[in-house]
Amino acid sequence: MGSQPLDDLNTLTRLLVASGLIGEAQFAKVWKGFESISTNEAKGKGEVATFCDYLIRKQIITGWQRNMLCKGRYKGFFFEQYKLMDHLGSDNQCMRYVAEELASRKSVVLVIEARPPGDVKFQYTVETYSP
Repeated sequence: MGSQPLDDLNTLTRLLVASGLIGEAQFAKVWKGFESISTNEAKGKGEVATFCDYLIRKQIITGWQRNMLCKGRYKGFFFEQYKLMDHLGSDNQCMRYVAEELASRKSVVLVIEARPPGDVKFQYTVETYSP
């Protein structure tokens, strides 16, 4: 699945549920809503792109999450008590993400430090975020 663009809607939906970004019950409701939109919308872009746009409009996934799912990646959207919403950047010291705290749904910047060899846990800091 690696770097080839995802063009199969069934695969995308399996990855979406496997990612934990949406539960099976919520997915069933979202799918019904998607099926009810005009099929003309899907003609120019294809089903995968149209479904992803629909999920973004409904604020179920973000553009970054869509890009990862369409690359076949479904792991790594959660870290500790945070849902990763966007990747801000990386260097050899750390990775920075816009994240949402699961309990409060508050947006934060999550800075995950590179793990030294032999360390079992990642170190991280949380900074306030105002979009």
